[in-house]
Amino acid sequence: MNIENYNIVICIGSNCDRETNVNRAQLLLKQLLPDISFSNAIQTRPYSGGGEDYLNMLALSNCPADATTLQDQLKDIERRIGRRPEDKRVHRVAIDLDVLKVGNERYHLRDWEMLIPHFT
Repeated sequence: MNIENYNIVICIGSNCDRETNVNRAQLLLKQLLPDISFSNAIQTRPYSGGGEDYLNMLALSNCPADATTLQDQLKDIERRIGRRPEDKRVHRVAIDLDVLKVGNERYHLRDWEMLIPHFT
């Protein structure tokens, strides 16, 4: 999978009811970005060292989008799945959806360094 061939790259992660929440995120992302495809899932340790391991995958799309609108839409999906700001303090993440790439712009460079090598 060559992620450079896609206009949009999103990282999906969960460390709480992981499979259920990642599957829900996939369904909601399919409604938002009809041509979306997904990588295989991997398990990763949390950056902070606290909390349960994460289930991560990439979502890839060529739908046109701008980063600000897409980020707002992803935050709405996170809320719908059950992410709450107070959960972060106890290292509980129902779902985390991060825009890694829109067009030629890359975001969350730490995720690029830590996660992308697992998917290429």
